Parts: sequence; structure tokens; C-alpha cells
Amino acid sequence: TDTPSQRYSKVSGPATRYLITQIGICLWKPNSETKKNSWSVKVFSFSIFPSKGGDVCLDPSSISFLRDNNFDFGAMFNDGMPYLNRNQVEYWTKRYFPKNDDATLASASKPELMVLNKPQDIEYMNKQIEKIEAYMSDDNTSGSGSGSDSGNGNDNALMLDPCNGFLRKALYNYLECKYDSSTLFTESVKLDGGYKSCLKIRKVTLKEKNDINEKIYNDKLNNLHVDMGFTRFYKLMCKANKPIVGHNCFADLLFMMAKLDNILPSSLHDLVQNIHEVTEDNDSNSNSNSTSYINRTPFSNIMDTKYISDIAENFLKTTNVCYDITEKNTALGELYKFMSSDDNGNVSESGKELLMRK
Repeated sequence: TDTPSQRYSKVSGPATRYLITQIGICLWKPNSETKKNSWSVKVFSFSIFPSKGGDVCLDPSSISFLRDNNFDFGAMFNDGMPYLNRNQVEYWTKRYFPKNDDATLASASKPELMVLNKPQDIEYMNKQIEKIEAYMSDDNTSGSGSGSDSGNGNDNALMLDPCNGFLRKALYNYLECKYDSSTLFTESVKLDGGYKSCLKIRKVTLKEKNDINEKIYNDKLNNLHVDMGFTRFYKLMCKANKPIVGHNCFADLLFMMAKLDNILPSSLHDLVQNIHEVTEDNDSNSNSNSTSYINRTPFSNIMDTKYISDIAENFLKTTNVCYDITEKNTALGELYKFMSSDDNGNVSESGKELLMRK
């Protein structure tokens, strides 16, 4: 028989390496006083699939088992709920919402104009600069809803010629050096079937610029929430810190921690410390994106019925109660008989004493 540390060493590796295909969770709620000693339950089955990240690993024997039991791989790959682990949430939050130092921004001067060397790059830039200067000097292109569209659509925008990433950077640099950024909105428009994009420029008022930036912010936040998917449910579990009941659920919990928290340490001792570590939830103080984590797992209050069945065998030796709970038979049916004193499911005195044991 493995020690707990040996068992952890064996399970933590596969939990980190392999994919979770499905998670089943039952939410229990006690009924009102009129239905004493009864509970309501809602059952959920989630097919999940990572939205971003590295390689996806599946074990061939596990695939065969799932296939033989009619597992719906199409639902997992096509409709699986996305998720991100802790590190990915932090990475994409910083990428979507970079924090700028206000003091640095206030003291920052305009950048120097980029110098191009290749004749074809210089020719391209000169052509685009002519278009930009003509567009900026045309009063009919001011605002978003009046005047002519200059042949560039009905939003009075200027669409520049397609270019690669380096030339787009040069265009952004030119606009930043020559014009007030608060009166311009620029965006990169991708072209189908290629690596090139077009830069789209539009004159805007300050209010229009703020409205556009707010929409961009909300779109990024929505994309992040969609990518987080099941991770958001996991965060709710962390925050609620409700008791968790499972049967032989050690491996299940490690898989969830490895994929959704990414915090499986090298030793069982460190794992236990991580589970019981509690810090303040920063969500309530966040007015930006509400993606911060509570530095804890939801697994600090676990009842594993497999373990309860295992220790029940030794406990029965001190009682006159005899049920078929042995090391080879830890089925929930036998445990239920032992824990119940009547047909209504009330907990027996022996069951209460067993639950109080550590």
C-alpha cells in the first residue's frame, strides 16, 4: 500500500500532463423546515476543452475506454467549455489590460520619427503620407456622420494600402509624431487569406474616442470571460469554500487543481499548505476586469466517502454494528446502510461518531 506521499507522486504527474475531458458536479441544498432532513440536488455535466495554451495530451487506453462507453468526443472538441489556468488568466489579463504608469505617460515626449532604408518601404510610406495629409486637411471628413466618405466607406474613414507588420508600425509612428491622438481612431483591418493588413484611420471627437475605447475595453473583457469559461465556475467554488463530497476523488481534485489553478507542487506537504492557505479576495477591490484569483483552492473541506468506508472497517471493530464494509468492499450502498439509522436517511449514532473522527 502506498503512503500518501507516494500516492501523490504517482497521481500528480498524470494530472499535470493529461487533459480533463469532462467534469460532473452535483450541487446540494437543504430544503426548508417543512421538509426536514431532505435535500434538493442539481446535477451538471461539463465537457471542457482548453481555450488557449500548449499541447493537448490524451492517453490511448483512456481514449479506448471512453470510446467503448460512448463518450461524445465531438461535444468535447466542438462544444467543450473553455478554461484557463491561473497563469494564463494573469497573462491574458495583462495582455488585454496593460497597466500604464500615469507619471511615465505624463512625462513622455512624442517618439522620434522612424527612418526607413529600403526604397520600396520609402515609396510605400510616401504614398500613404500623401493620402493621410489629404484626408486630414479635408474638412468634409470631420466627425463620423457627416460629409462625404472620400471613397472609403460611409464612416468617413481612410483605408490605407495593405502592408506588413513593420510598415504598420511605421504608420502608427508617423501618426503619433504628426497628429493629436485624441482626435484620431486607428485600427488594423485584417485581410482574408494573407498576413497583410490595412490601417484604417478615422477622425473622431473626444467623446467618440472615449466611446470607442469603452467598447474595445468591453469586447476584450467579454473575450477574456469567454476564454475563462469553466474557470469562472471554479473561482466561485474557491470563493464559496463549501464542503466537497466525493468518492475516491483524490485524483479528480488533483486534475482540477493542475488544469484550473496550475499550482501542483512537488510534495504532498506543500500541497496541503497550499490548500489551507487563505488570502484576501481582490475581486471586490477590482474596478477593471474582475479576473483576479483568490489564493486558495476550494478543497480545504473535503469528505471522501471512499476514505470514510476504509476507516469504517477499523471503527466497526469497536462497535456491535456489523455491515459488509471491508477493504475490498467500499461501495456507497454499504456505507449508506452503516450511516443510516432508518429508512428516512437519518444519520445513526455510530455514523455520527465515525464522521467526528479524524
